[in-house]
Amino acid sequence: MDLKEAKEIIKAGLTWANWTEEQKEAMKIAYKSMVVVEDIKGLCIDCEGDRRAIQPYEILDLLED
Repeated sequence: MDLKEAKEIIKAGLTWANWTEEQKEAMKIAYKSMVVVEDIKGLCIDCEGDRRAIQPYEILDLLED
């Protein structure tokens, strides 16, 4: 399963699944983590062309709410 499919399942589950509030919060965190992973992958592609490393602050910026 790829990230796009996993995100779609989480979004659907948040709409109709009978999850507890704690489970819903966990799924929101998981969804956000998947978005950040996609963003980091995008940075890595850019980094190869620029021959520079991803800086820690760039990852932290992606993780902020």
